Amino acid sequence: MTEHHITTPHGTVAVVDYGGDGPGVLLLHGGGRTLADWGLVRPHVRGRRVVAADLRWHGFSSDEGDVSLEANADDAEAIIDALGLDNPVIAGHSLGGMVAAVYAARHPASPGVVNLDGHGIGTPDQYEGISAEELQTFRNEIEQLQNEHLAQDASGDDAWHEAYVSKIKSDYGAEIDASVVDALAVRSFVRDHDGTWYLRPNPRHVALLQPVLKSLRMFDIYRAVECPLVIYHSTRPEPWLPPDAAKVTGAYQRGLARDLKALESEHPNVRVRTLDATHFMIFEVPEKVARDILSLTPDV
Repeated sequence: MTEHHITTPHGTVAVVDYGGDGPGVLLLHGGGRTLADWGLVRPHVRGRRVVAADLRWHGFSSDEGDVSLEANADDAEAIIDALGLDNPVIAGHSLGGMVAAVYAARHPASPGVVNLDGHGIGTPDQYEGISAEELQTFRNEIEQLQNEHLAQDASGDDAWHEAYVSKIKSDYGAEIDASVVDALAVRSFVRDHDGTWYLRPNPRHVALLQPVLKSLRMFDIYRAVECPLVIYHSTRPEPWLPPDAAKVTGAYQRGLARDLKALESEHPNVRVRTLDATHFMIFEVPEKVARDILSLTPDV
């Protein structure tokens, strides 16, 4: 296992190359996360050369550059070139899945891409039976929650760091292997030369990403993909959402399921996986995720 810092057109990306002699696999995490999220999936991707990256503004990567999906796809291409990966499978969770889909649209000869529940915030027509006013109220509420999160302390001294690490470990509990939880905690912070600890990702990333997500049309990207594309759709609601969000989120789930079904029927290269799981299926069904990744790689 080796860690690299790779210069891309948009900044510096921290990458861990886990080695292996088989076909290449590049793993991209979700927004607000780090490459450590793949700790439960990666051991099941056997017989492959597995590489995982921290997106810029996250983990040990630099806080700079364009946050668009296109720019992050540029980063993926730079990683592939720098490490000599030969036409790898790309698997991404959430934001990473959206980036993977953009990469797939550029590379029709790719062996395949897996997008784990990366659909953005959806378009108004996907919220079945929800008025424009109801949708705007819901989105304002979510944006307020995000802004409150941004307002929290994102840096501190050793005591602050120790308390935050303890919280991370407590949040995951005993359900996840301790070594994976340790990796999640370690990669969630960087330390400045003056000893100050900073939470990762940089909280500014959320503010920069909001306009990108508002203008996003993921199904336009899906329809442009010619290589094999596996799309995950989780159906279990997120526990952090406010209780009154059920009506709106349920409407979106119905509209998203409708559009994914139509996409799959119209595009033979698309496979949709509907799971009774939350958005964080990489922790809940890691072996299933790994099987889909392996199914796209050449036999070894």
